[in-house]
Amino acid sequence: RMVVFFDFVPRIITNLVKARLVFSKNVELALKEISRRMEELAQVNDQAWHLLSYMMLYFHPKGRGTDWGFVFMPWTWELWWKQTKEVLGAAQKYRAFDILTLLLQLMQEKSEQVLKSLPSWSEPAKTAKVREVLCQWGDMDEAAILETLSAYGVEL
Repeated sequence: RMVVFFDFVPRIITNLVKARLVFSKNVELALKEISRRMEELAQVNDQAWHLLSYMMLYFHPKGRGTDWGFVFMPWTWELWWKQTKEVLGAAQKYRAFDILTLLLQLMQEKSEQVLKSLPSWSEPAKTAKVREVLCQWGDMDEAAILETLSAYGVEL
């Protein structure tokens, strides 16, 4: 039931942004507030943090090799990553780690292939940025991050 909610709400919000009925900056501010209050929200619903994973999934720009993603000019991977880091960075760091890990899993599921095989993720600088943030948020070195991601089926 919650998965349907987590999948439905982001699609509605991204459609409102595409239709220019809601400004993406306002969505970003709202998501940062949700991130800041995530521990409080998780006490009410222990899966509340999944909403942020789905939100960032639906804001990921449509890339080569995928039939899904956010199409909005001049939206790029770099802008998405900056927004993702800022939104998730407002959460407690271990929670941000979990949110980002689930996001990466969802991206692979939606693409039906591992991230490293997607053209939009083929640049080593992109995966390095993600690994660096995961190292910070997870208090782990890169080898431990790759092992942890592998345990979740994520291949960067």
